[in-house]
Amino acid sequence: MIILYLGDSRQLNDSGFKKWVSNLDNWNEWIGIERDFRLCGSLRDAYSKSQKLGERLLDPYIIQDWNAMLQQMQSTFMKEDKVAAYISKQFTDLAKKSGIQPVNNIRKEVEDFREALMKERSRLITNETKLFDKISPKI
Repeated sequence: MIILYLGDSRQLNDSGFKKWVSNLDNWNEWIGIERDFRLCGSLRDAYSKSQKLGERLLDPYIIQDWNAMLQQMQSTFMKEDKVAAYISKQFTDLAKKSGIQPVNNIRKEVEDFREALMKERSRLITNETKLFDKISPKI
């Protein structure tokens, strides 16, 4: 969603773009976007329930796999939190620069930010794939 949001800014004329960038420090908007970026609440809920269930497992092999799955979930949450914080900081920084820097410089920064998010999204997808590998039964 955020990548699309940033991409949409390409269509704006210079004055519309400057206004759009200056509004990036709108706390309500970017906090909502930050929350949208995070994985769905059901994964966090599943993690909580998995921790409780894992404590009840007796088979050492199952517990080892279970702990590996929980560690992968924690890793996913940590990466997701870092990216969300990065997005928030970038939005604030870009908004501050909107009245100072030339529009072309800001456009380049927005595009660079968008490209960095696409790369990070790819890394998160890889991390989530590893998580699903831990959850899925081996055939």
